[in-house]
Amino acid sequence: MKRKTVYALALLCTLPLLSQKRRQKPTPKDFPTSLRLATQAWNENRFGACIQHLDRARVLAMRSLRKSLLALMPPAPEGWKKKEAKKERDGDDLALQAMGLGSLAGIEQVYEGPGGKRGKITIQANSPLIKMFAGFIQMAQFDKNSEIIEYESHKAIFKKEGERRFSLQILLWSKHLIQVEWPAMDEDAFFKIFDQAFVDRIAKALGR
Repeated sequence: MKRKTVYALALLCTLPLLSQKRRQKPTPKDFPTSLRLATQAWNENRFGACIQHLDRARVLAMRSLRKSLLALMPPAPEGWKKKEAKKERDGDDLALQAMGLGSLAGIEQVYEGPGGKRGKITIQANSPLIKMFAGFIQMAQFDKNSEIIEYESHKAIFKKEGERRFSLQILLWSKHLIQVEWPAMDEDAFFKIFDQAFVDRIAKALGR
């Protein structure tokens, strides 16, 4: 036993010493790099890799759009505060891409007011389902609790849900939808928050 132990120790001493190494996390690709790699893969007939790089570029564009839209949300009314938006994770984006639902993900901003009041703005971009909403606008004229609002070339449905809540749905080019759920308040004050300037800002960021 003793001799075997000595031999084993001697053998270990002859092995080269290995330095500690830590695996480096891959550096996320930026948008121009992803497009360049996609183009390179296309030219080399590596179409699977091309799709992979385009998916990455799409995720980056969606993140930038989300960040831009959140920055364009109206300031909180007096006595209210904006709730910090949920932070993104790579897994969230990749899951959406895997399901093909990236365009359906709502961009949401929540407002908190006195007495537990709560308002919410949700924006859905480039969703094929939004085209059906145009028909709802036409039907809204027959609903006594609904009113059609015009924001220049864009139309919206303003609805009073009893005496406690307002609902405003703004359709942009039949491809983007702004949904507002807000506690009932003075209507003039409400439309000062969600005015033409607000719609123009969002429409510019979304693009036609």
